[in-house]
Amino acid sequence: MLIGLAFAWMAFPPAPAWGQWSGTNPLWTNSTVGIGTSSPSTMLHVVGNLAAWQASNGFVQLRADNAVVWRSGNGNASLRFGSATNLTAGSWSEKMRITDSGNVGIGTGNPQYKLAVNGNIGAKEVIVTNSLADYVFRPGYRLRPLSEVSAYIQAHRHLPDIPSQAEAEQQGIGVGDMQARLLAKVEELTLHLIRQDRENRELRRRVAQLETRVAAAPPAGR
Repeated sequence: MLIGLAFAWMAFPPAPAWGQWSGTNPLWTNSTVGIGTSSPSTMLHVVGNLAAWQASNGFVQLRADNAVVWRSGNGNASLRFGSATNLTAGSWSEKMRITDSGNVGIGTGNPQYKLAVNGNIGAKEVIVTNSLADYVFRPGYRLRPLSEVSAYIQAHRHLPDIPSQAEAEQQGIGVGDMQARLLAKVEELTLHLIRQDRENRELRRRVAQLETRVAAAPPAGR
């Protein structure tokens, strides 16, 4: 008797109070299951929030406001939004993609970095861990004379050790690397100012000595 009831339950399980079974047997692969809807359109159709994943190609609708996680055949996943009722890849606008290698793209479907953003980024603070330019103050550092810097600018139209505008547009620039390069230029300017100040003080000292000698010299003609 108990065995017969068990087989009957497996063949015709009771519908849960919070959902709706559709199909002759929800255990079959061609059945559809609806939770929060009486007309499921996919194998598992949930109206409401859901945390789940589908092993093969397809989507998982996470929220009732049409947010969808879509998984492609190469293992990439994307977060998409749309208003279409037909849950197909072409009906949804991709907002973010996570590649199989772990790269995240926002506004781009082919991120080449751990985080690639095709657009503006707003932040209160950005922390970049990179070396600074203290090597400029080390003994033996060659400080270019300003005449050499001037000749370089005339020939190349940009500062030494700084990428040109064309290089920056074609290859981009690293924020940390550029910050270090610009700091090096500030430190070089500081050294030039220190040297110039030292030379000016020495010049003023010599002028003062000359003025003292002239004032102490006897008048001409005596």
